[in-house]
Amino acid sequence: MGVHTQWMTIHHLRRVSAPATRMVTSPALAAPILALLALGLLMPVSSARAGAGEWFDLGKRQVDQIHCASDSTAFEAFPPDAFGIFPTGSWVWEDIAEVQCNQIRWPEQVCWTQLPVRAFRVEFNDGGCGCGGFVAIPSTLRLSYDPAVLAARDLNESDLRLAYNDPSTRSWRPVEGAIPNLDENAFIVQWSGEILGVREYVIVPTQFVPVVSRTWSRIKSLLAE
Repeated sequence: MGVHTQWMTIHHLRRVSAPATRMVTSPALAAPILALLALGLLMPVSSARAGAGEWFDLGKRQVDQIHCASDSTAFEAFPPDAFGIFPTGSWVWEDIAEVQCNQIRWPEQVCWTQLPVRAFRVEFNDGGCGCGGFVAIPSTLRLSYDPAVLAARDLNESDLRLAYNDPSTRSWRPVEGAIPNLDENAFIVQWSGEILGVREYVIVPTQFVPVVSRTWSRIKSLLAE
């Protein structure tokens, strides 16, 4: 998974929500809807959670910005053709949610000493479009934090770091080169590579050191003695 920290200027950001659909049982109504699906005018049925996240059409070849449901200052923006060139009606879905430390994967690696400042889960579903969830042109990921929270915990904003969980090693790792933007009160990084499924990020104090699974197992063994 490639990570870059170069800045990306975003103009004319658009949020796209696919139209709501309902189950249709009448044959007379089903035929026109199937025709619309064939033309890519309605979003496909997917396993994505109802009422969460946003659908967007890769075929529109525009910048698509997906916001965190609880905080619009946290988002991911995909440039045109980020996944390649696809026809109209190539719907994909993404959801960004703020989560508690005990809701992330392998929480024992990041929650056992000092709680992260903030944690996010990003879930992506390719909707069967054939893109495979691979981002060739990097997206811009903006993960924000509240300076008031830092003040209450006596943390220095410039000392914050961004980490993500790496499924290949089942451990949390720093996002290389990511530093807080003190003017924006956020981490702003570019992200590329495979994003299908779930990604998770935590904003942590600089003195925080993630504990890999094998090390945590040894610590638990020592505590049990």
